[in-house]
Amino acid sequence: MEFIHIILIIYLIAVNTIIGYKTKQSKKLAVIFSCAGIVAIQCMRGMTVGIDLVNYNKLMFVPISKMNLVELVAFIKKGYYETGFVIFNKIMSIICFNNWQLYLCSIAIIVNVIIAWFIYKYSDNPLLSYLIYMGIGLYIFSFSALRQIMAIAFTIVAFDRIYRKKYIRFFIWVFIAFLFHKSAIVFGVIFLVRNFRICKKDLPVFLIIMFIIFLFAKQIASAILSTFMPAYLGYLEKGDGLGLLSIFFALTYFLYFFANRDGNKNEVDFFMNVFLVAVLCQLFGNISSITGRITFYFSIYLMIIVPNSVNKGAIEDRSINQLTSLLYAIFGVCFLLIPGLLTNYLQVGNYAFFWQ
Repeated sequence: MEFIHIILIIYLIAVNTIIGYKTKQSKKLAVIFSCAGIVAIQCMRGMTVGIDLVNYNKLMFVPISKMNLVELVAFIKKGYYETGFVIFNKIMSIICFNNWQLYLCSIAIIVNVIIAWFIYKYSDNPLLSYLIYMGIGLYIFSFSALRQIMAIAFTIVAFDRIYRKKYIRFFIWVFIAFLFHKSAIVFGVIFLVRNFRICKKDLPVFLIIMFIIFLFAKQIASAILSTFMPAYLGYLEKGDGLGLLSIFFALTYFLYFFANRDGNKNEVDFFMNVFLVAVLCQLFGNISSITGRITFYFSIYLMIIVPNSVNKGAIEDRSINQLTSLLYAIFGVCFLLIPGLLTNYLQVGNYAFFWQ
């Protein structure tokens, strides 16, 4: 039932087109309805929609729901899963009356409300933001990787805090995300790029350095892992991130040279700095498939960068900006989302309702 996702795309286009963004209230309404559509599809999905759902149910939700406090503490000490997510499972099993479907709904609501709040707060074009969110793979990913998608959602809150220079709150939210998925600790690196500036004239040198890193990615990764995390050396394998890396490089040039209207300062804002971290992560995508999961923490901000860059770009002709937005939407949906659904990536394409 791949068509259910196509129906969602049509729904998002219709809702945002009809309601529009003429006022803050209409923009809020459009985002709320968009969020509700995604939540509904994720709440009604069956156990087979998401390759990891069966394991989450059998290995975590059901066993944890039956544990008393002593057993829960013992389970946490074994270190099989992150402490925060284990406690979350216990709490939600009580609140949801041990109902798996309500549990899935609770995660869908938490994650998508945070994303909707962020899009409403920062995006100039919520529709394009949602289409990019779906196009870069996070939409499909959210159906399966429950722990990490929650961690990513919490790092979005962390981003908002550091964007407003609330540094202590930033680290608190990164720690909360870490309690749900250990990989979230990498998001702490954006503290280092908060006030980092790259001018247009410096970009070629920066990209040349990135290209050199790409050429020696395996050697660099092996050296780092051997020193700090030798247990992860086994994850160095042939990945499939070269295509996405090419897209990221193309976007980098576009966002710096085409979309940046501020010709006086020639600087990019914090959002672009975070995207450059995503590019840096993706340099290692060809030697490990896990790199894509790490990149998600940073690439998600494309859903803000692209709409705002197009809206406030160097080309002031509104018709050209609208055409650019349309091309981005078509590219994200047709090139990235639809192939993933047709190949049943993460078992999301073959959608089924929970009552089927």
